[in-house]
Amino acid sequence: MPESSSNKGLDYSQTKSFWENRYKRKEAAGAWYVANLSDNIPLQAVFKDSIEKEIISGNVSLAEDLDVLDLGCGAGRMSLFFGQRCGKVVGVDFSENLLKMAAENIRPFGLNNISFIQEHAERFLSSDKFDIIFLGGILSYLNDKEAQDALSHAREMLKGSGRLIIRDSLKSRKRRVLQAKYQDNFQDNYSVIYRSIKELDTLVRGYDFRLVFADDLSIFPFMGLYHFIVRKLFRSAQAYSSLSTKYFRLSLRLMPYLKKYRRSFVYKFIAYLANKYEHKLFIYSLNE
Repeated sequence: MPESSSNKGLDYSQTKSFWENRYKRKEAAGAWYVANLSDNIPLQAVFKDSIEKEIISGNVSLAEDLDVLDLGCGAGRMSLFFGQRCGKVVGVDFSENLLKMAAENIRPFGLNNISFIQEHAERFLSSDKFDIIFLGGILSYLNDKEAQDALSHAREMLKGSGRLIIRDSLKSRKRRVLQAKYQDNFQDNYSVIYRSIKELDTLVRGYDFRLVFADDLSIFPFMGLYHFIVRKLFRSAQAYSSLSTKYFRLSLRLMPYLKKYRRSFVYKFIAYLANKYEHKLFIYSLNE
């Protein structure tokens, strides 16, 4: 099916089918990274994972007396991260298969402070209050009304001094919607809403949140341009995967040298021009 127009929403039956089927892709994507959508390029998942955790650790207080809600927890990657540093962690996801994988992934660590609940993120509402609420990419798979419900409930469940952390894939300028578009690397139809950065920030602020920090999860500014060129030159998935793996190995080696330039105007301007999509992490507090 073709991409939908920007004013149409997602078909949730297709979205749920896609995520339930991710369980079958755990060998290709890695048990921890099935929700990262980096099939055939495992180093990309490791690359994003390391940056995300580094940013959160450096900008959010993590302590054993803090309770965390992981909305859209997937295979439990971030539930484990928070569980090893904080107190009670509740992971919520609508996929039975992903929750099964999350339990399998976390079991060897012997942690008893992590629990999982099967529920849609936008429907989940608990009387418990949390110090940290993490929305890891979930808003991209929710239509506007459901995204509003999820944020409204997050507002109710977040403690006054708490932090809302949002990681999402976005467009720099204008939203784009993919409706059941077949993706070779996923071997499945994929549906997603890429909101613009301004659109997402405006949406979140509408629920009495204040932005306190934002950062890019890509350390290499030509990420989008690279993918565009390589996919045009190398049509086979095997060739693309091989070259991309080499690219990410190089990126990991360059990471220590590129870090000091990430906040420069030139770096951000190049990234803005080169990247068709951006992977952002936002940290919000309540306006109190």
